[in-house]
Amino acid sequence: MPNISPKVSNELQTHLERAQALHDFIDKALPESPSLDSDERILVVSLLSLVQEHHAAILHLLRSGIFDGSALALVRSVVEGTFRAHWVYTAAKPATLVRIRNGGNCFPGLMTMADQIEKKMGTQVGFLRGIEPYIGAMHGYTHGGFEQLFRRFDEEGNETRRSEPPFMRLRRTSRVLL
Repeated sequence: MPNISPKVSNELQTHLERAQALHDFIDKALPESPSLDSDERILVVSLLSLVQEHHAAILHLLRSGIFDGSALALVRSVVEGTFRAHWVYTAAKPATLVRIRNGGNCFPGLMTMADQIEKKMGTQVGFLRGIEPYIGAMHGYTHGGFEQLFRRFDEEGNETRRSEPPFMRLRRTSRVLL
């Protein structure tokens, strides 16, 4: 495999700086010692901790200039963890939380969670459904699908995986969540 020197464009660097500022803001807003006195709180805090960890890893991998595929693979975990935390907090039934605590995978799909969250919050605008067009791509990036494979080499066999389009798609996907 050819040796490619890492390069991060100025545009991407600007977006990474903004993302880092948002990450730091959220870190400072979270309590240092959250109350973990219920299944709901334990799940929400655990999920948000995992989301913050994966988000930090995405930023680190993208800054490297060479691990963009690995960064994109983590996006789905951030999205799902965020949706799950909101769903647990707003829509999960106590019996479901007990099943989750006991090891059951009782989380509904993303769109079902989106609908249940919005129903509980009294909004029917479909804001959370904005992620729907990106689900297939997130799945492909996570599981080595076509999204990961086809962007690595062009028709002449030249490595192309450090091109900017995936980063811009990642940026658009992230904006949907914010």
